[in-house]
Amino acid sequence: MIENNGIKNIFTFVAYWVVVPLILVGLFFLGRSIMLNVPMGENRTSARSGFWAGLVLFVIYFVYEIALFKTPEFVKIETLQLNIWGVISGLFLGFAMLFGIKYLIPTRIVGFLILFLTFSSASALYSYVFIQTFNEWLLSSTLGVAFGALLHIMIWPKSIHDIFVKLES
Repeated sequence: MIENNGIKNIFTFVAYWVVVPLILVGLFFLGRSIMLNVPMGENRTSARSGFWAGLVLFVIYFVYEIALFKTPEFVKIETLQLNIWGVISGLFLGFAMLFGIKYLIPTRIVGFLILFLTFSSASALYSYVFIQTFNEWLLSSTLGVAFGALLHIMIWPKSIHDIFVKLES
């Protein structure tokens, strides 16, 4: 039988090293999916440029932060603590992000949105796993973004179809 502390360690490991990184990877692929669903023309070019600009900006960030690189210690189980302001800001960001995506996809501003999603998710994942200086805030805001986005989908379920269904040009 697993003792109570062992179960706590398992849940902490899953939350810290599986759930949060999967959410960050999901945000990256949300940006990529939006890019692929933008209709052909100038908006599609803007979306593609935003995706690649986000990756270039991530490489700049990576090179800048390389001195802080740490090998992740997956077996070191830390006590999870949430930053309430990180959760609240993430909740509003996730909710507003899905609300705004619907209106930004048909415009050239979609490139900036995709740049933001690509850079922020890649840099947050890198920082979370390899730098680990502000993981409490990243953990909190990432869970808040996921909750805010899911709350938006719960209230307006059709909104997600507008994002992932190929738009007519």
